[in-house]
Amino acid sequence: ESAIFQFELLTYNKEYHTQNAVEMFLNNTFMNSSKMAPGTNMTYAHIFWAIGAEQNVSPFHLASRVYQEQGKGTSQLISGNYPGFEGYYNYFNVQASGTTTKEIVENGLAYAKRQNWNSAYYSILGGTKVLANSYISKGQDTIYLQKYNVNRDGYYSLFAHQYMQNIVAPTSEGQTVKNMYSKVNALENTFVFKI
Repeated sequence: ESAIFQFELLTYNKEYHTQNAVEMFLNNTFMNSSKMAPGTNMTYAHIFWAIGAEQNVSPFHLASRVYQEQGKGTSQLISGNYPGFEGYYNYFNVQASGTTTKEIVENGLAYAKRQNWNSAYYSILGGTKVLANSYISKGQDTIYLQKYNVNRDGYYSLFAHQYMQNIVAPTSEGQTVKNMYSKVNALENTFVFKI
């Protein structure tokens, strides 16, 4: 019942992807509404909801992906005060790779700086565009397909172009999304699963 959500289609649905629903999910995370997102006068819930609607991507997916990437919210990639990269944020860890923590953080923040992701809003918008343009609109439109590209009709060749390295990410993100739906009493909605 939980793992099935790694196969949910990741497009926006105005019926249950509401700002209030996103806020309820974020309530027990570092992205709760007790403070504004860095560099903005908006809550994280508003940012995920507005960007999701604008980019036709599930705001639940966006919120759970950032939660998966950032955990407790203590990463230097989103601190905004890393030396040499003050005021830059990379919530989706785009291009954050390397062999040492320092290299990973600096590569991710260098990318954020090149993209001018100088607030939580611009980082989340930019990360969403990466997801939407490079994955969701190219046939990797479930969490599972972003890890395991087995879509013969997709844009990229089979078994290539994975979003994440973590092999359990699709299952754990699917469970996070299912829990999110449960918290907002949305499990009785109609869902579209692409298997």
